[in-house]
Amino acid sequence: MINTKKVIILLTFVSCFFILISTVSAADYYVNNDTSQKNIVDWMKNNAKNGDNLIFNVSSYNLTDTLNITKSITLKSDINTKINFNRNKDMFDVKANGITFSGLSINYNGEGSSKIMYGAISTLNASKSNLKTFTVKNTVINVNKKYTSGILLGTLKGNIINSTINLKAANCFGISLAKWTGNLINTTVTSKGTDSVCVYSETWSGVVNRSKLSNDGSTKNLYTAGFISVNSKGSIINSEIKSKNSYAAMVTDNVAVSKSTLSSKKGLSKVYRFRPDLIIYNEVGFSKNTYSFRIYNIGEINSKACTFQLKTGTVTKTASVKALKPGRYTTVKITIPSKFVGRRYTKTMKVDTKNVNKEKNKKNNVGKFKF
Repeated sequence: MINTKKVIILLTFVSCFFILISTVSAADYYVNNDTSQKNIVDWMKNNAKNGDNLIFNVSSYNLTDTLNITKSITLKSDINTKINFNRNKDMFDVKANGITFSGLSINYNGEGSSKIMYGAISTLNASKSNLKTFTVKNTVINVNKKYTSGILLGTLKGNIINSTINLKAANCFGISLAKWTGNLINTTVTSKGTDSVCVYSETWSGVVNRSKLSNDGSTKNLYTAGFISVNSKGSIINSEIKSKNSYAAMVTDNVAVSKSTLSSKKGLSKVYRFRPDLIIYNEVGFSKNTYSFRIYNIGEINSKACTFQLKTGTVTKTASVKALKPGRYTTVKITIPSKFVGRRYTKTMKVDTKNVNKEKNKKNNVGKFKF
């Protein structure tokens, strides 16, 4: 005999389950031929919740103005919707964490200038961006006009996967970031414009794997390379990077390159290494029997703390040199016995005696004088 109470409980559970499924599905928003951008904005403002999907359900869609993304949503298409934008401003302005672009074909026709750069996926105030997590996957971005970028952000923690970025104009960046923690996986970035760069991030930590970067544009600036990161740590593996008129990659010694094909302009190394470069200023200060020396870092990245040494006669004296940012200097002082002061004894000086720093040029770490 059927237990009536159990049947009622079961039916109630099933009913609640389907109500839940219906509620979750209803939270997604489908963009069709008759969907205006105002409809999308209203949904974003009034109905969208973190984790929802904005689903483009048409072959082509024209954005008429910047789309501000204020919720942690996924913008996606299962039919590779081509989204067009023809205004001189940012196309997608990312204002929230945890946003994903997936399955889209972005056709960006905005144009910037030498004073302001715009991006297909951007933050309007990148230098003050609080963006922390972000993903682009299975997406194509076409950048068609000058002074623009495919991805233009301040700080990014996230990956770019299975995607393509095509740069077709001058002074463009495929990816331009201030700070990036994340990976470039199975992605192609192609640049054909003058003075353009495939990938640039001032600071980067991550992996470039199974990716292809090609920079064919003309340039007189060797800093328009395929992959550039001034402060970098990670690896480039199983990838191909070519730069017809510059370096293939410009990174620090903390980036390992393996199982990859790199090609630079004839006469240039495949990988340019950003390094510190310590020099001893050629004017030595002197008071009584104390000498003062000015140490500069003329390299591109911070130096490590090291040791300065002065030898004269039978005396060897040392002083500590603090870590220095690029373009900065410090002064060290060394006092020697009075008998060694004067032109009778040659003074030999050297900075970084223990080779703590791997520098661009070690020859300028030494010097001699008599007085």
